[in-house]
Amino acid sequence: MIRLACAWYCAVVLWISGAQHLANKYYFFGTILDYQLVTPTFAALTASVLPLLHLMLAALLIAPGVRSKTPFLSVALLALVFIAVQATVLVRGISVDCGCFGAMSNRPVGGASLATAASLALAGLAGAGLTAPGSQRRDEAFQRNHGQSNHGVLDAIDSSEQVAASISIIIPVFNEGATIGQVVKHVERVASKRRWDWQLLIVDDGSTDETPARLAEYAQHERIRLYRHDANRGKGSAIRTALAEVGRELTVIQDADLEYDPEQISALIQARAQTGAAVVYGSRVLGAASGITNPRWNVYAAGVLMVNIAVWLIYGRRITDEATCYKLFRTADLRRMELSCVGFEFCPEVTAKSARLGLSILEIPIRYRPRSVRDGKKVSFRDAVVALKTLWRFRQWTPQNG
Repeated sequence: MIRLACAWYCAVVLWISGAQHLANKYYFFGTILDYQLVTPTFAALTASVLPLLHLMLAALLIAPGVRSKTPFLSVALLALVFIAVQATVLVRGISVDCGCFGAMSNRPVGGASLATAASLALAGLAGAGLTAPGSQRRDEAFQRNHGQSNHGVLDAIDSSEQVAASISIIIPVFNEGATIGQVVKHVERVASKRRWDWQLLIVDDGSTDETPARLAEYAQHERIRLYRHDANRGKGSAIRTALAEVGRELTVIQDADLEYDPEQISALIQARAQTGAAVVYGSRVLGAASGITNPRWNVYAAGVLMVNIAVWLIYGRRITDEATCYKLFRTADLRRMELSCVGFEFCPEVTAKSARLGLSILEIPIRYRPRSVRDGKKVSFRDAVVALKTLWRFRQWTPQNG
């Protein structure tokens, strides 16, 4: 009963806060700047992510079947951060409206706002201490029965070493006539140089530009198989069409634009061979941290960060780049996931189901060359919201066929 009361108290405070932040996003952004602690870029990122984090935590705290300590501990940590931030304002003697728990234009930082933060921290800690471990034990047992639950990050891979691989490369493509030819040639060159046992499966998802003409020249290629949807169905549908025809041990996804360098597929294969990981992700975030690609501070990065946090809160997996294109799987594992994705929710679905199956997920740094919407980028911040819904939907998924 006490745990439930703590959950509802935290959820109500966070729900009101998140809703007010979303309804007054420009005011919230200005409030963050008033604290004089972060740059405008970081303030904009915080203003985009924090309201969604509040709403997500509120939902997790009172959701049926969710009995993890993580949401409670996250609330406590947020509250402690709020206390520290407000304390710096009081010490410096700056008059700032309290923005920690909503757009409160008539409530300056002071005793009342500190008391609210402190009560939230105490409720979070109390809820974590009183959380029954039963559901967590059941999830751990599920993972033990279906695979390994460990995961990690690999800072560097020497991809120069030749590693034998039986791999299917799936390319979903929609209106990428300007780049698809270069991507196919690059994939073919890399696979041949590495002497893999490979096949390339390309699904034209109802393209209306010159994509079909560009692909026609590969119709007779012995290792390339072409498929076409009469109308645009979405990336997930295209991947599922190809997956039904895959004939190699491993499967990796390759985008049809030039944002991802196919040369890096060899690094994913090498990482799997070196560590034994069931799943390998190529992380753009780790790539930026290691200096091999430029860091991103924009709405797309904010969306990815939000989804990464959701993966941690719901599944206990610390992922730096859930939305990366480069994901390497054992084909058998990918088929066990019984995919239902249609669009860009392919990424959260396979991440959620990898966690539910207890598959180890390894991340390695990769290079990344982003393009703009004007240049043809199709994903948007709205897809991050879809990703959150997808992660939530599969939180208790189990395979129907064992």
